[in-house]
Amino acid sequence: MGGAAVSVNLVRRANRDDHVMRTFEIPACGGCMLTEPTATHRKLFKEGREVFFFDSPASFVGSIRSLLGNPAAREQAAHAANIAVKKTGNRYDDRLVSIVQIAMSNRRTENVQTPLYAVAR
Repeated sequence: MGGAAVSVNLVRRANRDDHVMRTFEIPACGGCMLTEPTATHRKLFKEGREVFFFDSPASFVGSIRSLLGNPAAREQAAHAANIAVKKTGNRYDDRLVSIVQIAMSNRRTENVQTPLYAVAR
């Protein structure tokens, strides 16, 4: 994703998806993202500065052509989106910390004495 000129991010509307893991993975890998304008995408990213949106086949093609012709805009947006993702707490290591905290909290609530590493075996 980071090596592509433009990485396209699609959501599955049949599942009523508002974002997918690629929403975070593309910027985390340093990719320039062209994505659908969902509410979450608009909340997370600034249009034209961090990511680029398309809402029709014609705007998709136009955006691809424009972005392919403007490597500086792609690079600036990819860098800005990378910073934005790191600030949101949506990286895999952020998720791992959250999961461990929840597990530890549940263990304290249940007064479990077995070491957590033993539970994973």
